[in-house]
Amino acid sequence: MEARHGGRRRRGNPTRLTPFDAHTLSGMLGDWHRAVHVWVLIRATGELLLQRRAPGKESWPGRWDISAAGHVTAGTSSLDAAQRELEEELGIALPAKAFLHVFVYKQTYANEFHGKAFVNNEFDDVYLVVLADRIPVESYRLQGEEVAEVRYVRHEQVRSALLEGSEGYVDAYDAGGKYSALFST
Repeated sequence: MEARHGGRRRRGNPTRLTPFDAHTLSGMLGDWHRAVHVWVLIRATGELLLQRRAPGKESWPGRWDISAAGHVTAGTSSLDAAQRELEEELGIALPAKAFLHVFVYKQTYANEFHGKAFVNNEFDDVYLVVLADRIPVESYRLQGEEVAEVRYVRHEQVRSALLEGSEGYVDAYDAGGKYSALFST
């Protein structure tokens, strides 16, 4: 996906606007950039909606992850990006008032996927969307190149899996640190 992507310095200040494939280039160079993380919580059951990343994803392929996520493109707000990503990845269109900005997470991560080095330096705006009840899993419109499947998991189980470094989950979230605020809601 060709995107205008705003690079960031370590403290979050913009550096420049450069057209490039944001996912690939920032992963190769480790450029600081903005992203959004959207967690969907079901009030009635205390479950989080998780997505399993598609096997072809350049990072964390086949692992369970947050409900939706993506980069903030130049000229858009993080709220716009959160709404866009939730609709693109899962087919859920919600008004801006449904998104509660919980915190900003400074993520620094390095690993290897598909035999290639991957460096991720992000300022993640973390949003929580609370739905009264579950949406049937088969009702979601999954973006095939991004999402393999979705499921509901009790938020306590997600926190435990992240704290234990469970192999099947994305291992980039500090569930005992800043992210503990999300799991205490």
